[in-house]
Amino acid sequence: MIPWRTIVDPDDGSPEYRAHVAGIDFYIWRAIGPRFGISARRRLPNGTSEQLTRSGDIEWYDTLEECKARTESILRDHQVRVH
Repeated sequence: MIPWRTIVDPDDGSPEYRAHVAGIDFYIWRAIGPRFGISARRRLPNGTSEQLTRSGDIEWYDTLEECKARTESILRDHQVRVH
């Protein structure tokens, strides 16, 4: 289970969710309307980073639960590749 920190966006007061697990930075936020965006990025030893979402940048979902389930999937896939 990913330990999420809830942060309030200073611009509009909406909640954002962040976590750092196994070298991956996860970020979930509510987009305009009912959708949620997710970003997952892994820092590389050379200082660059690798985007781990399928689209290469942001994936969109209808619920927060879908986003959190996708982050668990990204984490599992990453751990399989590393080990």
